[in-house]
Amino acid sequence: MSNFGDAEAVLIVLKIATRSLHLGAYSKAQAWLFERVKTLRIEEKVTFPHIAEQLTKFGMRSTRGKKLSAEHMLGIYKKGLLRQARLTTQDVVTLAELCFVRTAS
Repeated sequence: MSNFGDAEAVLIVLKIATRSLHLGAYSKAQAWLFERVKTLRIEEKVTFPHIAEQLTKFGMRSTRGKKLSAEHMLGIYKKGLLRQARLTTQDVVTLAELCFVRTAS
């Protein structure tokens, strides 16, 4: 069939696989903190204890008001990288089914 002229209906089923539906939006402060930790770690080659020390001197505290530690910095860094990877993964769209329903003749 070269066109849909003799079809009464066309059923198209697409399967879409995506990992970016749940964005879990970062607040501005969270985004800034992740970018700062990432920059210090990757570009400036600073260790996590030194990152924690620098941010503590800057006046930063954990979400529970405690002094920042290397473990906090590692968690922020690892979770931020995982989030970036999830949000930049390409979606996969596949044609699952295509049916033409012809009129009775």
